[in-house]
Amino acid sequence: MITDVWKYRGKSSNYRHHITFTNEDGSIRMFLWKDNGGDGVHINNGSDGGGDFIFKTDGGFALGSGAQVASSGDIYGSVWGNNWLSTWLHNHVVRDIRLGSIEYKNVWRDYGFGDASGYVLTAAINGNADDLVDTVARRPIQKLIGGIWYNVGSV
Repeated sequence: MITDVWKYRGKSSNYRHHITFTNEDGSIRMFLWKDNGGDGVHINNGSDGGGDFIFKTDGGFALGSGAQVASSGDIYGSVWGNNWLSTWLHNHVVRDIRLGSIEYKNVWRDYGFGDASGYVLTAAINGNADDLVDTVARRPIQKLIGGIWYNVGSV
């Protein structure tokens, strides 16, 4: 049964208006409402619970669970740590990779480099053109997460 639909038809008012759907026993199945100047059109699941679903005036959508879809398409919810998906991605996903600052080491009559986590050899230099490498160079592999560069680790 639908109630209150005809009550306000053709009337002007700045007050909240409800459209209510009820069960035969009179319990509220669902209602729809909008405040003048409010945040949007609300749909409520009535006695079944679940809170309001809101079609927001900025084009966004909010669910009774607290999750939201912004007009930009961004998604907010508990699965993202009660934050926006764009923020979660910025803080948790590798956004770029680079080689860090170069380090040189003599290998002829020196110890060279030991095995260091996250480094790669990037040069082997034979400065005097004999049969032996004189110097090697290495750089750390770095990843960008949340605006901070980190050296990668090794397995």
